[in-house]
Amino acid sequence: MQQHLKFKQTEEKINVAVIRLINEKGLANITVSDIVNQAKINRTTFYRHYLDKYDLIEQYRNTILNDFKNLAQEYLNSTFVWQDPYSTKMQGNNLLKQVANNFTANHNFYRAWFSSKGDQQTVIATSKLINDVITERLDRLSHDHRITPIIPVDYARKIIIAGLWTIVKTWLEQEETITADELYNILLRTRYLSPFELVGLRKGK
Repeated sequence: MQQHLKFKQTEEKINVAVIRLINEKGLANITVSDIVNQAKINRTTFYRHYLDKYDLIEQYRNTILNDFKNLAQEYLNSTFVWQDPYSTKMQGNNLLKQVANNFTANHNFYRAWFSSKGDQQTVIATSKLINDVITERLDRLSHDHRITPIIPVDYARKIIIAGLWTIVKTWLEQEETITADELYNILLRTRYLSPFELVGLRKGK
């Protein structure tokens, strides 16, 4: 138990150090020496956790992508329910709540890792994963509900994906993060609102 706690504490020190170093000099320029000096640990301790800097990057990247894959699978297995975005009694969405809680709890890390100084391979892989998931979701909805899109599906998919990425990028750019509930509210309601409604314009108003 004590050993496990010590291991976790060292992981946290390394994580904090990596975040600071990415912001200062960029992930590509970081060395193991930089990390151990910033984290105030010795090299032997670092190598108990990672083979080298590239192993650290690979482990971080895989953790992020696996988290997204698990969320994506839950999203694909969930039931679509239309809701009124103006209602004060919208049905909760556990998946979006998980995303909001995860993002806000790890804001500093995601902000650094997904920045231009961070790991672009993670950005590319995450973008592809979101694209694939949205595409499969739309295909399932089209099949199950026999919907007739108002605009071509390719355009609809791109708009949906761009909307999600814009929310994420805007959130990442903020030094002072909004609360998990605020992010959840944005993610939930924007799934149902048109661009005009997003800025407060409503039919008949």
